[in-house]
Amino acid sequence: NSIGEPGTTLAYEFNDGKLLLGTMNDVLSLSFEECLSRHPSVLKILEKSTFLVTVNWTMSPMVQEFWFYLLKQPKEMFSEHSLFIDFADPRKRPTEDLVHGIAMIQELSERMNCYISLNLSEADALLSAFNEKPISSLEEKGFILSEHMPKTTLYIHTAHEVLGIKTGAMERLQVPYTEKPFRLTGAGDMFNAGLLAALCEN
Repeated sequence: NSIGEPGTTLAYEFNDGKLLLGTMNDVLSLSFEECLSRHPSVLKILEKSTFLVTVNWTMSPMVQEFWFYLLKQPKEMFSEHSLFIDFADPRKRPTEDLVHGIAMIQELSERMNCYISLNLSEADALLSAFNEKPISSLEEKGFILSEHMPKTTLYIHTAHEVLGIKTGAMERLQVPYTEKPFRLTGAGDMFNAGLLAALCEN
């Protein structure tokens, strides 16, 4: 069930980029406490779920509140669960917010499987939060991020390939490339949906 009104985005796409105009008032004001008050059954649903998915950390303060809720629970409660994370352009938030969010993920990765999906700009934002210099090599980006977050599985996806990294082990997968896609907006979300489906099937 929905817990509130959805955010909406008007997207203008061009050959050299895109312009996204978001209306997110309801999403920005929604808290996890309010979510629980509207739907108390959420807690039972969480306990029965295999994957917990948090997306759009950038525009939804409730995401970090939810992480805090998980950290307050007994370790064994969610030890068999997995947490999937998509930041959605963390450059829109202050660096200190991102640093705090990363610290929470590192703590969560001590008690459950954590997966982070990143595009190139999101990977660069995380590197900057770790005070790393700009890096051009995709493999080096992945290895350095993995060193900072050793218990988290990372995926970095580009228009041409996907990089998966866990505890220093790396796998690269070439993906079909479309020079003139019909629509770019939501491509990362579609990638995440496919990745989650594969993870759920092991």
